[in-house]
Amino acid sequence: MTSWRSCPLILLAMTYILSGCASSKIHEVSSLGDLGAVQSYVENGGNLEERGDKNWVSGLYHYAGKTPLHVAVENNQLAVVRYLIEKGADIEARTSAGETPLILSAKSANIDMFDFLIAQSANGFAVDENGNTALLAALDSLKDQPEQAYEIATALIQRKADVHATNRWGRTPLHLAAQHDLESVAKLLIRHGANINALNKYGESPLFVSLKNTYFSYKDATYEFKRSKTFEYLVQLKQKFNVKNQKGLTLLHRVCYPDYVEMLMDKGAPKNEPNNEGEPPLFFAVEHCPIETVAVYLKRGFGVNSTGVKGKTLTLAALNNVYFRQEMLSFLVEKGADVTQQDSVGRSAIHQAGAHSPEIIDIVIRHGGDINARAKTNSTPLHVAASLNISKLISYDFQSQRDLNVLAYDYLLNKPGIQMNVKDVKGCTPLHRAVNSNSLKKIELLLAKGADFNIAENRGHTPMDLAVLSKSQPMIDVFKQYGAVSKMDASKSYRVLCAYP
Repeated sequence: MTSWRSCPLILLAMTYILSGCASSKIHEVSSLGDLGAVQSYVENGGNLEERGDKNWVSGLYHYAGKTPLHVAVENNQLAVVRYLIEKGADIEARTSAGETPLILSAKSANIDMFDFLIAQSANGFAVDENGNTALLAALDSLKDQPEQAYEIATALIQRKADVHATNRWGRTPLHLAAQHDLESVAKLLIRHGANINALNKYGESPLFVSLKNTYFSYKDATYEFKRSKTFEYLVQLKQKFNVKNQKGLTLLHRVCYPDYVEMLMDKGAPKNEPNNEGEPPLFFAVEHCPIETVAVYLKRGFGVNSTGVKGKTLTLAALNNVYFRQEMLSFLVEKGADVTQQDSVGRSAIHQAGAHSPEIIDIVIRHGGDINARAKTNSTPLHVAASLNISKLISYDFQSQRDLNVLAYDYLLNKPGIQMNVKDVKGCTPLHRAVNSNSLKKIELLLAKGADFNIAENRGHTPMDLAVLSKSQPMIDVFKQYGAVSKMDASKSYRVLCAYP
């Protein structure tokens, strides 16, 4: 094994775990510009096309699949680059990601290196494995360095870079500038003829992708809308505002910032165009945005009792809002929303309220919600809330939401007049549904309140039978504590009816 004393640049080398210097030395010294060490390596028969070991630097893949030339280029070591090329290094060698030295020079915003490689006959039209040209690769690499991105984009365009080039996802340089909020680059590209209406493979224009990072940041129960200077520039230009992507999303399906909603509506963006699932933008706003966003729609004439796909009501949509569930529901009812309004299967806000919090239950009841309301399947709020598996309820605070879910169910169960043993059209009681959703806490709450565990659904299964079929010993044990018995053969297969209503 080579002694560590024979390795150049020993202070750096000692920070890594090396199995010797032979396979790593040329990459290390090339990156640091140690021309003497590079010359020594080459003169002693070293391989100019040696590929870096992806595990070489403490698990970080700095040299993964790269030749010494790649490493020297991206570290701006021009003297080493010149020497390696003179000695026959492959100027078109590709990394494991398909990047040539020329592409790496653009990603490093090193125009002098780029020019040198072009002068050495490097292919200026080379693309990486994802179809990225030097310009595309540079804009993606320098997304957090707007000044450098602008400088390299200017230089590449002056050198005839194609502003219309697309990668494998159909993204043009303008798409990347818009996505990364590189306003000055976007203006540069537009001045040089970039197509503002170009669509990527997902059917999205540059204006569309500029909205991807403009929702809001949420922390410690406070939020702040995110802005995009590139959006604010692009939206003023003449273009198509009725664009829809492959999912049928319009521009208004992608924006929460109230000012941007206003801008798009003023520009003629379709305000009521549904996505592929049948949901218009208003429902996106109610389910994903703060109340200020929804206020814009109401100001523009949308009604609080509007309905979406399958008759979904805005009050039901509000209960899907992860961050502003209670605030959104309160806002809508204050504006006159009818909490008893039903969707196409007869569910209203009270059916969902029992899965969220006591405060939400009270809001709905206070505005006319019936704790024993029946859907078309004869399901009550206790049925629906029992069926909602907490793992499927999205929350920024999973533990908090799980606790609230059980707390809300307990609160609903203790409301005077609540009916616990109602059978839906499949003959299932709330207790059947709690078993089917594997909700041990809700089973315990129902049994403690006196729910009848001997009621059989339409195929003759009691809640205890379903527990046996599920092979859940904790659930079985709870039922046994209350004297429930079952004659089910758990080894056989049964078709269970009590799924989500």
